[in-house]
Amino acid sequence: IAGVDLIITLGGDGTLLRAARFAAVPGIPILGVNLGKLGFLCDMGPDNVLGDMPAYLDGHSEVEERLMLEMHHVRGQRAVSSGHALNDVVVGHASISSIIRIHASINGNPLTTFAADGVIVATPSGSTAYSFAAGGPIVHPADQHLLLTPISPHKPRFGSVVVPANAVISLRVESAALVVMSVDGEPETPVEDGDVIEVRESPYRTRLLRKDSERYFFKALRETLKYGLEP
Repeated sequence: IAGVDLIITLGGDGTLLRAARFAAVPGIPILGVNLGKLGFLCDMGPDNVLGDMPAYLDGHSEVEERLMLEMHHVRGQRAVSSGHALNDVVVGHASISSIIRIHASINGNPLTTFAADGVIVATPSGSTAYSFAAGGPIVHPADQHLLLTPISPHKPRFGSVVVPANAVISLRVESAALVVMSVDGEPETPVEDGDVIEVRESPYRTRLLRKDSERYFFKALRETLKYGLEP
């Protein structure tokens, strides 16, 4: 895709997340057209797409850069896999009948051991996705922090931890049951007992084409997440 000026995605947030993986390295902007149910990351709705498109292409828009994650999966001294994510990296059990233990550290400093269904490391963009559903805070997408959120922890007082973007989050898995990892909702990959998942800020950014970034975020909170509205 070298030389491409713009990527237009037709679908939901999942479609845009997949495009972000290969658009980030060459730095190609993405314009999302929402044909899905949520479309929190997409800037355009399905109505009047052809009529609205010229405004984006004629310079009446801006490029919003979103922080991404870089993940390294290590087993012993061997690198298993690596990848980049716009939303989150999730490590969790593959069976609903068991919990797992995840030893978390920040910049080499032990934080805690989560006995939980799993943990989520999220960007500000991902704060409104799985992390939010697991009880994590909503973070403005322009913010430069990473979120560590446990999924159904055995001790409910364990809430999210917010750390600077330049922090390195290390997760060591302890489990006799099958554990899996998913990066931005992609197909799960197996994680073995003793494996370490290291997550840090990616050197790449997802570049989203927007008409009004600030207005869009709060509009999406109201209309998509129904934030602050009575159920």
